Amino acid sequence: MSAYLVSRGHIRYLVEAALHLDQEGLRHYWHDGRSHYVNELTADDLGLMLWTECAKSVGARYPNDGPDDLPGPIGDGPRFGYVHVPVWHHSPVPVAVLKAIRCYEYQTCEHAEWESSAAKAFCDALTHYAVSRLPGYDSAPWGCPPELEIDRPADTTPNVRRF
Repeated sequence: MSAYLVSRGHIRYLVEAALHLDQEGLRHYWHDGRSHYVNELTADDLGLMLWTECAKSVGARYPNDGPDDLPGPIGDGPRFGYVHVPVWHHSPVPVAVLKAIRCYEYQTCEHAEWESSAAKAFCDALTHYAVSRLPGYDSAPWGCPPELEIDRPADTTPNVRRF
């Protein structure tokens, strides 16, 4: 499996999606038993955390490469800092956000601490949020669509009797 350091623009897109996916935005995510706020005041720290986690992953994948030799943007990376600059004047599209999260996770999962990281917790929260903003989500039934429900059989089948 290969990995690369995602661009500053990719990080900006994820942070912007968290802030403005719809009118509300993702306001917080949970990690290590506490809520981490997502807002204009935390955007710089959030972006830097995401980018640093990606660099940690790529560094684990390519341990002999220095920070300027990692695959990805040349001459840029989290060691230069991150300041969030909003550049969009519309809400990101949920399906594009989901794809950007998947790409980020693919690049960032190469180290042992990924599963317990704040970046993973953020990605999980943003994924759930983006899914709930997909067209048709609110009007879809909760559970199985009624037309697919079937009646229980009158007699217990042999495989159920074993329980």
